[in-house]
Amino acid sequence: MNNLFIMLFSLLFLQSQDKIDLTMLNRIMLEATSSARSELDNIVWNLTDVLGPRLTNSPGGRKANKWAVNKLKEMGIQNAHEEIWGKFGKSWSPIRHSLEMISPYYEHMIAYPSAWSASTDGEIEGVPVLLDINDEADIERYRGKLKDKIVMIKEDLNYPSLSEAESRRYSQQDLANIQDLFYDPDFYGDLSATAKLYRTELRSGLSIFFRLRAKIRDMIETEGVAAVLSVSRKSNRGTVFNSNGASYQANSKNEAPELELLKEHYHKIQRLIERGIDVRLRLRSDCKIDTNNTDASNVVAEIKGAGKLADELVITGAHIDSWHTATGATDNAAGTAVMMDVMRTLNAIGMSDRNRRTIRLVLWTGEEQGLYGSIHYVSKHFADYTDMKLKPEHEKVSAYYNLDNGSGRIRGIYVGRNLAVVPIFKKFLEPFETIKANTISLNWTGSTDHVSFNAVGIPGFQFIQDELEYDTRTHHSNMDSYERLDIGDLKQAVLIIAGFVYQTAIRPEKLPRKPLPKARKRFSDFKR
Repeated sequence: MNNLFIMLFSLLFLQSQDKIDLTMLNRIMLEATSSARSELDNIVWNLTDVLGPRLTNSPGGRKANKWAVNKLKEMGIQNAHEEIWGKFGKSWSPIRHSLEMISPYYEHMIAYPSAWSASTDGEIEGVPVLLDINDEADIERYRGKLKDKIVMIKEDLNYPSLSEAESRRYSQQDLANIQDLFYDPDFYGDLSATAKLYRTELRSGLSIFFRLRAKIRDMIETEGVAAVLSVSRKSNRGTVFNSNGASYQANSKNEAPELELLKEHYHKIQRLIERGIDVRLRLRSDCKIDTNNTDASNVVAEIKGAGKLADELVITGAHIDSWHTATGATDNAAGTAVMMDVMRTLNAIGMSDRNRRTIRLVLWTGEEQGLYGSIHYVSKHFADYTDMKLKPEHEKVSAYYNLDNGSGRIRGIYVGRNLAVVPIFKKFLEPFETIKANTISLNWTGSTDHVSFNAVGIPGFQFIQDELEYDTRTHHSNMDSYERLDIGDLKQAVLIIAGFVYQTAIRPEKLPRKPLPKARKRFSDFKR
């Protein structure tokens, strides 16, 4: 009975701290949704159309960081600066690329250079060699035969039709599934057909290229091929989903030139070869690689707190880096623009000088290669996951809020098994019931920068967003451009996140934490 009384008292105490300041939320709403004052569209347009791709350590990535710092200063946000997080590796950017089939007829092929791959020796022509590799023994059959050749790996030609809509919003059943801690999706049954096909292929090992990737690459490098043609798992219907084909480490050798093709074009070449039709290709890939400056930086800015809570923190963030085949609109100019406009909104509403925490924004780089910017930042300021020796700032952070799932409107928040924050977040979400943001999921969602905070015991949260075309069309693809953004949905995100950040900043107590994780050798060993 005593334990039950203590638990009930604790919950009542938590709820008593979370009276919603509707006056300030109304100011936030008017500021965040104002067509005259919102900077959201301007920010996201600059990040995409004007600045272009923002691959970590590329000229475009560095330019975007500097632009963000200047924009934050222009909006009156304090202490805006770049902070070096460590050594990343090579600067890489594509200069020019093309792929044409010139026999048995002419066709311009849709293809993009893989990140950090080398340049071709000018324009090259040749007959592609189709490598049929099923195990390590097959690799040896090609030794000594591939010098100066254009090579490609035999693919499974299965290409099922996809009948469902490519853009979708979550239904109530979808949200119930996300919310259910014990939901079994029956082998990804809640995913789109494209995602299920992609994950099924990876699970079943249909792609030899992935299973034997390292050994195949070693052989290709040793042979001195002229170029490699590859295809990503999800590429279809004019969309190429890209990846990095080479190492970005500063001391790594520049690997063979590689172009990733649209699946339909790759399969066409393969079918022609397999059926005895002579194919001839002409291609070129010019890429700039620079190892003179391997440092990488995050962007940091603050709204200073007040009173006795001023030295505590609420951190909000998104990754500003992108891939290179488009302009990274939904991944993640959208999240970056939202978080920058959250800062503008909170700075503009005239928060009182009563007790409130400092609000810190961090825009991460290196996210796409492994959360490097956030992992190193957390290690420097709060704790290193390898030893879990807590630094003084660790206890000062109430929460970290992240946005990195596309352009869709917010439908709720993942709390990652942090049961104690559920009644708090229910109160935070109450004012947004009418705009369909009311789902709290105890489940964990990963693969973005809030993980770095949770890994050292700091509460980190990712918002639930409508998928729209994120999984089927834009995520890491050549279609991730400004047109794929829903500005109305993103303004809704500014409103909700600004509300969360404000309520967290003025809350008398920090948000409750889960038990500290144990130290571990590898980041991937983190158990949620």
